[in-house]
Amino acid sequence: MKNLPIFSALFFTALSLSAFAGRGGDTKQAAINNPILLPFSEQGSLCGANNDVDNIQSNGISSIYLSGRDWIYYFTAPETGEMNISLTNMYPIDPNSSLSVWENDIAQGKCIGSATYVSYAATGLMVNVTKGQSYFILVDNWPSPDCYDFTIGARYTQPNVVMAPCTNVDFESGNFTGWTGTQGSVTCGPVNAPTPNYVPGVAGLPSPQHTIMTGTGLDPCGGFPVVCPGGNFSVRMGNGQVSGNGAAQMQQTFTVSTTNSVFTYWYAAVVQDAYHLSNEQPFFRAEVLDQNGNPIPCGQYLVVGGPNIPGFSLSTTCGFQNVYYRPWTPVNVDLSAYIGQNITVRFTVGDCCYGGHYGYAYVDASCAPMQIMGNDTICFGSSTTLSAPAGSAQYLWSTGATTQNITVSPTTMTMYTCTLTSVVNSQCQTVLQDTVWVIPSPTAAFTPTGGGACGGGTFTFTNSTTGAVSYTWNFGDGSPLDNQQSPTHTYTSPGTYTVTLIASGGGSCADTVQQVVTIDSNVTAQFQNTTVCLNNPTVFTDLSQGGPGNWNWNFGEPSSGPNNVSTLQNPSHTYSSPGTYTVTLIVSDPNNNCWDTTQVQVVVNPLPVAQFVATSVCIGNTTVFTDQSTISGGSITQWNWNFGDPNSGPNNISTLQNPSHTFTAAGNYSVILTVTSNNGCQSTITLPVTVYPNPVAAFTATTVCQNTPTGFNDISTGAISWAWNFGDPSSGPANTSALQNPTHSYTSAGTFTATLIVTGQGGCQDTTSVQVTVNPLPQSNFSATTVCVGLTTAFTDLSTVSSGTITQWSWNYGDGSPVGTVQNPAHQYMNAGTYTVTLTVTSSNGCTGSFQLPVTVNPLPNPGFTSTTVCLGGSTQFTDMSTIASGTITQWAWYFGDNTASALQNPSHTYTSAGTYTVSLITTSAAGCVDSISLQITVNPLPVV
Repeated sequence: MKNLPIFSALFFTALSLSAFAGRGGDTKQAAINNPILLPFSEQGSLCGANNDVDNIQSNGISSIYLSGRDWIYYFTAPETGEMNISLTNMYPIDPNSSLSVWENDIAQGKCIGSATYVSYAATGLMVNVTKGQSYFILVDNWPSPDCYDFTIGARYTQPNVVMAPCTNVDFESGNFTGWTGTQGSVTCGPVNAPTPNYVPGVAGLPSPQHTIMTGTGLDPCGGFPVVCPGGNFSVRMGNGQVSGNGAAQMQQTFTVSTTNSVFTYWYAAVVQDAYHLSNEQPFFRAEVLDQNGNPIPCGQYLVVGGPNIPGFSLSTTCGFQNVYYRPWTPVNVDLSAYIGQNITVRFTVGDCCYGGHYGYAYVDASCAPMQIMGNDTICFGSSTTLSAPAGSAQYLWSTGATTQNITVSPTTMTMYTCTLTSVVNSQCQTVLQDTVWVIPSPTAAFTPTGGGACGGGTFTFTNSTTGAVSYTWNFGDGSPLDNQQSPTHTYTSPGTYTVTLIASGGGSCADTVQQVVTIDSNVTAQFQNTTVCLNNPTVFTDLSQGGPGNWNWNFGEPSSGPNNVSTLQNPSHTYSSPGTYTVTLIVSDPNNNCWDTTQVQVVVNPLPVAQFVATSVCIGNTTVFTDQSTISGGSITQWNWNFGDPNSGPNNISTLQNPSHTFTAAGNYSVILTVTSNNGCQSTITLPVTVYPNPVAAFTATTVCQNTPTGFNDISTGAISWAWNFGDPSSGPANTSALQNPTHSYTSAGTFTATLIVTGQGGCQDTTSVQVTVNPLPQSNFSATTVCVGLTTAFTDLSTVSSGTITQWSWNYGDGSPVGTVQNPAHQYMNAGTYTVTLTVTSSNGCTGSFQLPVTVNPLPNPGFTSTTVCLGGSTQFTDMSTIASGTITQWAWYFGDNTASALQNPSHTYTSAGTYTVSLITTSAAGCVDSISLQITVNPLPVV
């Protein structure tokens, strides 16, 4: 079972409730003993009832839910008509209910209607009953749930009122006059039923389900007009794209006559496919019923929601909801067999019985005789259009044509037939006949004779018509009509007259012929002309009096050759040069009996010659325009300039003689000058004006160290020449350059303003300046100690830089040892000598400077000496033998080993006792370098005597 929302029960407000309750019974006999009276409504329940009626089938009705508890109601129909039987307020919601109506008996009688499914706690059905006939209403169910409560209602539907034939069937009164209807709901129909059941509700029109449509609106799903084409009003049944289980019905009953024996209705329908069975789907139904409520053959139409409906299309705007639509479609119904009877036209529309999908329709209608319309009596040689009634699916004429209307031109009496095939059933056909009668036509003819010249005259009209019985003459001068066969008529005024003869034969057939007669008159030549500018045609308008028929013009310009004359009434002539010309016009009457001449001076004004010059400028500058236009006669009074620069807005035009204009962009412009003379003559010239683009100066420069060339890189656009000023006047002629990408060596460090002037097309220039930096070189300098070999030489950095800082030091000691990188290093030389030491320093700007200084490493003296070997008491002589590689030895220090010393270079010393002594010599060079040596000497003892 479906889990459906609970909806409020539908009550019939037009229903007059019975004053008693508890009618009917658990058995057929109990129901007969306790009948109901119509209209009837009360609350009931199956929960106290038994299962007295079980599964049965009758009259082709499928087995309904009859295996559970049941309750029976009995009544005798007081009137013949349509009734609505309904169950509402069922609880529990969505029981497997069964509602059926039986004629005479249950099971053995005739089941005239049943409903086996419930939606939204309600179900119902419509049945037709006959006055005096007995009926049983059976409420039953499937035993799950075991029972349910309900409210039952039984009443006649809204009674039909027989209207005057086709009263407001087209709704053109803008209301529902002539129609009756109800708004209601739908419940799911029996299995295999074509549609859900319609359950009437509130009667009366209009209603939320019945809307008069007017205006030019379009249906949102189908895109077709909401009003039937050709009318001002139509009706929409249903509430549009609003889902629910709403429904509507509308009908009219009228008497069929020969004037309305074809009923044509137009419908446009929109139905949503709910993917349900047909007894659950949205639908639209059209019915035509006879006076007994029986369907008239070929008058029924039904569409149920779903795909592949003939004539329906999937909506492109509501298609995602599986909505199908059919635009306005006519359907005619042949009622010829029902003339004198009352028939009922009924339209019904409903949503899906589960309330989730919608259906609605638009309707309109008309009545007409069931006959071929058109003129069926024509004259020989004429044609007539025959029209069959609208609203058939197919038309087949005896001529083979398949259109609703045909045009025929028979030469003799001819019968035409048309077979109409119904829209709703191709087996339904109607054959109509019409006879077209052909009447011979007369041939009108006459000959005028007589007339006069320059005043007036009398004409005789000789009639030579054949096949006519009467004549009507119109002489074209306002005189009374004449019915003589061959009349005579006198014209009192000159002129041209159209004489008309209408010759009439049998019936309405006639023939007409016309001829023109002319009465000459005295003529007066007169004309006017346009005053034009050169190269324009002068137009001459004849104003001559007296009705001339001949014109001879001479334009006073012999040089134009044959074009100098004309015989037209209103000619034109284009003069080859400006000036004043004498134009002559000679006019005469049509018979050349009366003449007159006139002359007029005609002026042709000269054209100005437009000319100007303009300055060519660079963008941003003003272009000056100088007018150089001329004219041979008169003066130039107006100047209209179009500068071809629409982006400049209102400034794009000017009326000054010598304007100026600032163009919005560089480029080539077509400038138009139109000059106008005091006579309104104009001349136009278009000349090109160039506005040159400004170049854009730009460059980059390298940042270098002093004495290194600075490189300049041009990145300008639109330049064709370059003028550089490096901002270094001390460099003389080298301070400027015309190269695109030059270099320049600045003579000193510092910041310089370099300027570039570029020149583009038209001499347009741009200037830019850039600050160029030349970093100073550091001044490398240092000091070093002078040492003796074997000692460390100390280096002290004395370098400076005027901007930035010194960040790197590179020492080359000149002895092949690795380079030193500290600022103040120390270095020990292995050998004495003079070394060239180089210090290279690098600044924070990457600039370098070098300095060389000789560094001396003094040699040590090489001490040595000799001594004499003496006997005690003798003087030992010491001889200095010391040497030095460079320099001189300047000091000697002798230590004799007996605690005595000497500073002489070659001392002598007398020891006081014999023995061996260690003598040391310390030598010092002039550079202060010191070395020493120690030697053993011997002092021999004296012998002992």
